[in-house]
Amino acid sequence: MRALRIASIGMVAAAALLAFAEPSMANIASEGGGHHVNVLSFMPEETMHGKFNYPAELKGSFGQAIESLEGKAEPFAMVHPPRMHNGDVVNIQLDALGLEDDGRLEDDGINCSLTYHIAGGSHTLGGMCEVITATHTENFKTKVVIKPVAIPAGAAGANARWKLLFVNDKTGVAVYANIEE
Repeated sequence: MRALRIASIGMVAAAALLAFAEPSMANIASEGGGHHVNVLSFMPEETMHGKFNYPAELKGSFGQAIESLEGKAEPFAMVHPPRMHNGDVVNIQLDALGLEDDGRLEDDGINCSLTYHIAGGSHTLGGMCEVITATHTENFKTKVVIKPVAIPAGAAGANARWKLLFVNDKTGVAVYANIEE
């Protein structure tokens, strides 16, 4: 019987903790608006590597931004995190292991930690990205420090503006971002 009372007290205590925790968790999840901080990276098509320059800005939705580089570069990684606030961090990690035309392994990857800031109505994104390319003939890994880049905020869709954050000349990887209000 003593074990039953202890178990009952434990269950009551656990229920009380959950009851108090639930509203605070709900407040965190629904806390004030925030912004969508969209990040889109590209790799050049193999035949286009080094043969074109990425534009400083793309326009339109995710799909329109991707289509604007069709035949030159293909999307590599993208994120669309909601409700970002000043000081929040967007992490992008992707590792794509595949085969080259001759059947040998190749590995391409990107790992970015980007900090979002908003001050006085101005939005910036900056941080660090690591770009990795490995084939049977070369292994290349570079870290890029991205100084804060001003990103205009606007509506999603056809009028969205994507600012170029950086291009890695060795691999041709480019990263763009936009802010949705």
